[in-house]
Amino acid sequence: MTHNQAKVGSAGYVYDSTGRLDWALDSVTGNGVWYDYDAAGRPSPERYATKPIGCQ
Repeated sequence: MTHNQAKVGSAGYVYDSTGRLDWALDSVTGNGVWYDYDAAGRPSPERYATKPIGCQ
């Protein structure tokens, strides 16, 4: 799935070359989440990014 549309907003998903989730965007909050994996393919802690107040 690369996109999910809901009544309140949508979310977009990007996958890396091996098919693992790499990045997701939530249109309602404007937050992005980056996903990393170690050499064995195990998920590492996610990184979150938000827009500063007042940015469009």
